[in-house]
Amino acid sequence: MPAKDPEIDRALDAMSAPELRAAVRAVLEEFDEDVRASVVDALIARATKATSGWRPTRPSQRIVEGAKTFAEAARHVGHADPDDVTEHLRRATKAFLAGDHASARAVFEAILPPIATVDIDLGQHELVDKPKLATPSMVALIQGARPGVALTDADRDAAIDAMRIAAEKRVDGILGNSRRQHYGHAALLVASCIAFAPKSRAAEILRWATDLRQQYWRRHAFREELARACESLGVLMSA
Repeated sequence: MPAKDPEIDRALDAMSAPELRAAVRAVLEEFDEDVRASVVDALIARATKATSGWRPTRPSQRIVEGAKTFAEAARHVGHADPDDVTEHLRRATKAFLAGDHASARAVFEAILPPIATVDIDLGQHELVDKPKLATPSMVALIQGARPGVALTDADRDAAIDAMRIAAEKRVDGILGNSRRQHYGHAALLVASCIAFAPKSRAAEILRWATDLRQQYWRRHAFREELARACESLGVLMSA
């Protein structure tokens, strides 16, 4: 990884807010599609934490219908294009940031459980053990981000275990076959485990993610994608 240019901080400070916005827009146009999507996700996530109180526009209810239709079709044929899965997860994350928790939960519930139980295959066959995730575990997991919702420990554990297995399967298959174009999707699944882990297991899941990253320490591109995914979901992993 190239060393940080010592002039970058001074260059950023030298620009006015409008100039900096123009620079960001111009730089985004230079990125390839996958990198641009990751950077845009990170920018939107950061903007929701700004003092202005800004939130992205709430998505159409069609994202839920689309996710359910996609998942049902993928389950019927037994597989799905990883890029399509990534796009549905990105829409759910944006809905969550917009405050539309119901739509976010519905999309996550439609997409993640069948991947975890291998009803929908993403192109890897290395995993033998498949956790069973019963409805409404994924819904309850996403509801954990909202106060006042009572959840059982068993429900939380079932959900996060299924998510973790899905992430491990995806990382192993993609990195094992050097499918660089799908690193972002694998990284997003790992980051999602950290973001939605129950508090009682947050340290455990963070250690798991850190160990997984270390296992592939030679894959700098994956490590970069993982850092972007964590940033987009507002979670931290030590360097």
